[in-house]
Order: sequence, then C-alpha cells, then structure tokens
Amino acid sequence: NQNKIKLAYLPSVGMLRLRFNGEKTEKVIHKIEKSIERIKKEIPVHFYAEEDVSLSEIIGNELNERNATLGTIESCTGGAIANEIVRVPGSSRYFQGSIVSYNERVKQEIVHVNKKTINEFGVVSEQVAMEMAEEGRKVLGVDFCISTTGVAGPTSDKNNPVGLIWVGISTKKSTFAKRFLFGNNRERNIHSAVLSALNMLRCNLFEINSEKS
Repeated sequence: NQNKIKLAYLPSVGMLRLRFNGEKTEKVIHKIEKSIERIKKEIPVHFYAEEDVSLSEIIGNELNERNATLGTIESCTGGAIANEIVRVPGSSRYFQGSIVSYNERVKQEIVHVNKKTINEFGVVSEQVAMEMAEEGRKVLGVDFCISTTGVAGPTSDKNNPVGLIWVGISTKKSTFAKRFLFGNNRERNIHSAVLSALNMLRCNLFEINSEKS
C-alpha cells in the first residue's frame, strides 16, 4: 500500500523521537502532517520540535527574538544546564552566566538564599528552589533564571530519596518550581534534570501549561 505510514520509536534518556516513513505522495504527506498536528495538540508540553533541534537551540532562538537574558543557579546538576546552553553557537548573546551553589554556604552568601528558608524547609525543597531562582535572577542581572536542588545519587540523604530534584524558574513576572522524581542512576538523573529544566523554561516562554503534563 503506497499510502501506508510506518512509525518508528527512537527512545533515549529523557527524550523520545518519532520517525514517520512512507512514500512521498501527497496523501502520505498529508497524513503525516495531520498526525504531527494531533500530537502537538494532545501533548504540547512534551512536543517541542518537528526537526532535529535541541531544546537549548529553541530557547536560545526565542531569547534572541525577545532580546532577553538567561542565567542558571545550579546545585545537584553542577553546571550541566549551563553546559547544555553554551553548546549552542552564539549563546553569549543571551546567556550571562551560572553559579554552581553546591554548598549551603554558597547558596546563602553568594546567591542570598535565606538561612531560615533552608532550616525550615530543607535545602531540597520547593521553597529553596524558588528562592535560588529568584535571588539568582537578581544577582546575575538576567530576565530568566533556572535553579536546581536535589539528590542526584547514588546515595540518598536522610530526608529525600535518590532522584528527587526541584527545578525553579524565575522571570520578571513570576517565580515557580516543579518537583521531579527520577531514578537511581546519577548521570541519568542529572541529564533528565537538564532536559526537564530547559523544557520548563520553554513552556514558560511559549505560554504552555506544564501542569497538564
């Protein structure tokens, strides 16, 4: 059947690529386009590109369009988000820098996270993630700031399981955080946190309700 479409699933850590194959006929092209539109409509939080482009490229293009700036305050990801951002050529136009606040003292003295917030809620918490993002946005002097705090593993702390990571986003309009629970593998947890953080920012930039995920 020349109008038949084959769908291949190409999974990787934190990402799933879909590949459509078929005869290059008008009917097949129309069916593929219709399928893509349906996926975009059903899961806008998870669908970010029709081409082979990265989340950091999409975010970078949008920040450039807005003439906006970005920074990161990272704990458990250790600068991995910043590394992913600067892989994009020309990222110096919008990316201002990063603070790896791995230690509580650095969070307090450099990022200006309130000691009371850490004592009351714990360093791995929604409140600390939000404060890291908000205070970091001010310290770095940026329009958007991403923060991370969590337990990458392989060992847990006394209050939180391995793979629990909070991601914070602060903009000039709002500050919010989201909880993620990944697995037991440290490298995969960090990689998943990077993708989740960048996707949270993408959803905010494009006004996609990420709570529906």
